[in-house]
Amino acid sequence: MFVLWEAKSKKNYKEALNSARTRASKLAVSQGRPYEETGPHRDMNLLKDFPLQWLTKRIWNDMIDRWNNERWKTKSNKASLNRMTLVDGEISKHTGGSIPFSMHNYRLVGP
Repeated sequence: MFVLWEAKSKKNYKEALNSARTRASKLAVSQGRPYEETGPHRDMNLLKDFPLQWLTKRIWNDMIDRWNNERWKTKSNKASLNRMTLVDGEISKHTGGSIPFSMHNYRLVGP
């Protein structure tokens, strides 16, 4: 039960932070800030003036600093490109579907 709760919590937290960045970027653009959501010239420091209601400004600014470093940007861009990779003419979803990994292994290796 704990493993399930932990997995769901990680997913929800990641989605909440992604939503927060998106909301902050939309606010910044609506107020005329020259913010790019994607690309190598993305400067997240422009989002520091748009903190979340459920985080203190200090924590929000620390998160922006973490997201604004080159290592995180490189990792983020690489993941975006990987999600858009074409496999057999379609974008790969990196999922195995409803078939368990043991069945995939059985099909690859055999009995």
